[in-house]
Amino acid sequence: MVEDLASHGFAVAIHSNRSHDEADAVAEGINRSGGRAAVVAADLTDMDAVSELVGQAEAALGPISLLVNNASPYGLEAWWLTIRLPHFVIAELLALACVLALLWTLPGLRIHMVPRRLRYQAAHANAVKQFLARNVHRTTARTGVLIFVSIAERYAEVVADSGIDAKVGQQVWDGVV
Repeated sequence: MVEDLASHGFAVAIHSNRSHDEADAVAEGINRSGGRAAVVAADLTDMDAVSELVGQAEAALGPISLLVNNASPYGLEAWWLTIRLPHFVIAELLALACVLALLWTLPGLRIHMVPRRLRYQAAHANAVKQFLARNVHRTTARTGVLIFVSIAERYAEVVADSGIDAKVGQQVWDGVV
């Protein structure tokens, strides 16, 4: 991002806390191509050092007219690669705990985490089970019909016995649902 800003005429100050060589290489490339770049270094957790950082940037480039914080598209990737394993595990467990807490407080979200195809397959299997469990298939002349509606899945199905199925085509049932 800093190279893009420099290519559009901005003078850029590149902050580096630990990656001085990389920052110097980027600044050198910008200066070679006709841009203006300077490298400044400070620990951003120390407010006095941040004040000095602004002074360093102004001394190298003049008055600051635009400040872009975290002008790197790969900030988090570098953090995840440098984090120590115990801290990584703790971060993952905290993320999992947040997801579980969200699912516990909003139970309606759980159904949306299951793929639609699996939800429909489960609803269809439940419709067939209910058709058999309620003995709808044992009616005289095989005329049993079960209209199964699953509100959570937003799914409806008509399960018909063989006597009805022989007389009524699938397109009729599709129109009903």
